Amino acid sequence: GNTSAGGSDGSFESQYRKWEHVAKRHYNSLTNLGVQVKVDDKDVGGTAGQGMSPTNYTNMKKALRKAQKEMQSIRKKASAKGINIKKSEYEDIRVVY
Repeated sequence: GNTSAGGSDGSFESQYRKWEHVAKRHYNSLTNLGVQVKVDDKDVGGTAGQGMSPTNYTNMKKALRKAQKEMQSIRKKASAKGINIKKSEYEDIRVVY
């Protein structure tokens, strides 16, 4: 039988938004030096670059790239099913240093 597309539509979109949120959080952590970022609804000082160990920094960049890959793949899968997800700027945003 043909189930309503509504369900899968919602899940692609919500998966995409979930990864977008992850990408955004990592991007902000990597770039907002000294800026307040919310982590689990608590304000913590932004710890990018300076205050961050090289390992943390590298892991965060990896995590950002992983999230971006996930976003890309979800958008591809969705569009293969004729579902159009509006591409987020965070999908291919770059951390330049």
